[in-house]
Amino acid sequence: MKKRRTDNIKISPEAILLRRLRESSNLSIREVASSIGKSESYLRHIEKGRLDLPSKEVLLRVLENYNISYHQFKHRLRFIDHSDAIKDYAFELVKRLSNDQLRLVIRFLKSILEN
Repeated sequence: MKKRRTDNIKISPEAILLRRLRESSNLSIREVASSIGKSESYLRHIEKGRLDLPSKEVLLRVLENYNISYHQFKHRLRFIDHSDAIKDYAFELVKRLSNDQLRLVIRFLKSILEN
């Protein structure tokens, strides 16, 4: 069974590519989830790095929705900039901050940039 990562987000290049493929196919999470017999939250957690990637069997069913083979998926992974994963992870962390926490982070970053 896959482990939920609510506190330890790990946005992998695979998760980034899955989200990009879904978005470029103009499919909603609901549509893809329905077609593979999984919940929307299951796919959302994968795309957001809260769940590990699905088994190869489930991944193949997801990729069918995007009209892409497993081989093509692996090939496209080579072109995902790993810094994208860092940016997505940082964005996810920032979204969790309260306004007060966000102001504190901004002040901290400004102080670093000014020195």
